Amino acid sequence: MKRLWALLVALCAAGLLLASPFLLAAARGVQSPMSPLALRALQTLLVCALAAYAGARFAPAAGLDAPWLRALAEGRSLPPAFGSMAIEAAAVGSITAVAVTALGLMQRKRGATMAPHRPPRFSAL
Repeated sequence: MKRLWALLVALCAAGLLLASPFLLAAARGVQSPMSPLALRALQTLLVCALAAYAGARFAPAAGLDAPWLRALAEGRSLPPAFGSMAIEAAAVGSITAVAVTALGLMQRKRGATMAPHRPPRFSAL
């Protein structure tokens, strides 16, 4: 369980690092110091670590498992048909990414903008 938890936290940290250029670009438009961004990244990593622990601890009791991640974490051989499953997952993920990007570009081309959400104002009675 400890190795699976460590692998999940490491994958979360890698994803956070890979997303950091986009997060930094988004944070430049905000008039706040950069230190809260570092605190948010730490908070994200902490929540990910807690979720990974809960998943690694309670998923087997619920009948759930991640056999490929568990095999990678424990250094065992991968389950059969890993290669074909990985290729199919990469293909479906790529097609989905292209479709979402195309929809976003179509919305931008139309000039559709989303108005920022403002919560309703309540007045005292």
